[in-house]
Amino acid sequence: MPNIDYYDFGVIIVDGRKYSRDLIITPKRIISNWWRVEGHKLCLEDLKWPAGKLKL
Repeated sequence: MPNIDYYDFGVIIVDGRKYSRDLIITPKRIISNWWRVEGHKLCLEDLKWPAGKLKL
């Protein structure tokens, strides 16, 4: 399971790796190569692509 070491506005460190973009964190993996359709608003459509690739 990934461990969130630190987070603040615009940055999150997971398992020692620094990210500055949106993430989807599941118990088995981190998905970092996705983008929300509309700014700061999360929509159901935003999760359609990664949902097919998730292995919970």
